[in-house]
Amino acid sequence: MNFSRWLLMIVVIVVDALNGGVGHEDCRETRCYPYGPAIRYPFRLKGRQPIPCAFRGFDVSCTDDNQTILELPSSSAKFFVDEINYRSHAIRGNVYDGCLPRELFYSNGSYPLEFVGPATLLSCPPSTVRDEYCSNHYHCLTRLSPCHGNNSGNHLYAVTGDYCSFDEMPLVSCIMVHHTSDPDERGILHWSIPSCEHCKGHNLIRTNLKILGICALCLVLIATGTTICYVYNSNKKEKENQLRIERFLDEYRAMKPSRYSYVDIKRITSQFKEKLGQGAYGTVFKGMLSSELLVAVKILNNSNENGEDFINEVGTMCQIHHVNVVRLVGICADGFIRALVYEYLPNGSLQNFLSSADNKNSFIGWDKLQDIVMRKRQPTASEK
Repeated sequence: MNFSRWLLMIVVIVVDALNGGVGHEDCRETRCYPYGPAIRYPFRLKGRQPIPCAFRGFDVSCTDDNQTILELPSSSAKFFVDEINYRSHAIRGNVYDGCLPRELFYSNGSYPLEFVGPATLLSCPPSTVRDEYCSNHYHCLTRLSPCHGNNSGNHLYAVTGDYCSFDEMPLVSCIMVHHTSDPDERGILHWSIPSCEHCKGHNLIRTNLKILGICALCLVLIATGTTICYVYNSNKKEKENQLRIERFLDEYRAMKPSRYSYVDIKRITSQFKEKLGQGAYGTVFKGMLSSELLVAVKILNNSNENGEDFINEVGTMCQIHHVNVVRLVGICADGFIRALVYEYLPNGSLQNFLSSADNKNSFIGWDKLQDIVMRKRQPTASEK
């Protein structure tokens, strides 16, 4: 499992997401040229400011000669921008390429922009001559979307300049379908979006929340991956240790120690009912193999996770056969549980009788100690 490579990939994703974060400094007011209309929320300058800086679809771009163009939402049409009044929500300018979305005139409030000013809408049969006229005289006659192609049925056109002469325009077979007259306004687009001071930060907050969500997800993935890796390595290490112990036990099988399962150990000790003592390496319980054979079962601690304590003790006890040394009866290596089964000594450990001479109840005396050490010592099986 190449966890480091996986972790590196997660870190790269998080860093990339953080670098893509949007701050208020990225949405500062800008212009296409020093004396051009100011561009700020709800608009953004495309290519210079990130998407969250604007209300959806309110994109502004600059031409090669630094003119300001508004890309009208949900349409391929564009609008030359001469002035933007943020107080009255008005955009003053001209049609860019002889076409406007019909939603400017028929939105009923569903389109964020509305054409305000004198306008006459005409329904005309398809005409290439009329479309060419729109391209060259867009300040007078403008085709409404769909902007291109000779679709079946009549096309809609708008006369938006009150200074244009109808007699000069190719309006043969055209029928007027709508007319508005507003002497106070001249070819203005009016935008209508939720009006609130915090709106320009709403998209920023939403984007940053997404980034925080991505970071949180990455942290969860990293924590999960780390846990999986730890569990995997722990299980792998434990399996290696168990295999090592199994091989060791196979080598000492000739020494005739019995092999017990953990279930056997619980049965022998009556569910660890009687505790004889506890040391640094494990706890000893009294058990019974049969009605005539009592044993002491030592459950080893996991202080040495690679099984060294278990292997060393079994290896030593299997080689020692001495009248003064307790006999190893059996062993248990069942998963994480390791235990040693010794014959039970009712008089306890020799250590109890080697205590200080101040304890007269158990001290066996110096002469007896000397006798044990110097005269009665017999060689062990490994020394013969």
